Amino acid sequence: MRRGETTEQGRASREGILDAAVVEFTSKGFRGASLKGIADRAGIAKSGLFHHFASKDALLGAVLAERTAAKRHGASEDDFPEGSGVIDQMRQTVERNQFDPTWLRFFTIMIAESFTDEHPALPVIQARYRAVLQDLESRLRAELPGADEQNSGDIAALIVAVMDGLQILRLIDEDFDMRPPFRMLQESLDRLADTPR
Repeated sequence: MRRGETTEQGRASREGILDAAVVEFTSKGFRGASLKGIADRAGIAKSGLFHHFASKDALLGAVLAERTAAKRHGASEDDFPEGSGVIDQMRQTVERNQFDPTWLRFFTIMIAESFTDEHPALPVIQARYRAVLQDLESRLRAELPGADEQNSGDIAALIVAVMDGLQILRLIDEDFDMRPPFRMLQESLDRLADTPR
């Protein structure tokens, strides 16, 4: 935080930088994005950006850590009404991404770029997918009687693959509606929910 800046102003400035970084990284990719471009989008001087983030790597790390929880698969309970189940959270995620694909675009670009040499996002994305799969597997066992220790990992992987596939199709074709195919997935999961333990 800069001298003379209140805590609230510092927080707002940091949030503005994170928002601008998402737009810049999505537009130009990590390597094509510049700190000056991000600062310009945030409406601050480049020196002001350095008060919050020491480098472009640090800024990307903050975006991935702070702005992506529960934005991709709906596998975390964050940002959802208390008591909502994992299937309902995925449905809400599909609804949100259908009409606002901002995060979809950002994530897809970061995932694709992360496989290039020494990309700073790769360890974060690998850890994120491991966490998503582990959390989803655990919640499936808790919520769906048909999911058990033998099959819950495979079901979780299938859900993530289907969700990713639908989201990529949405980015390729803005007229593509993810909701009908997701309903087919939901019907299959509902049948697991009705399976006696």
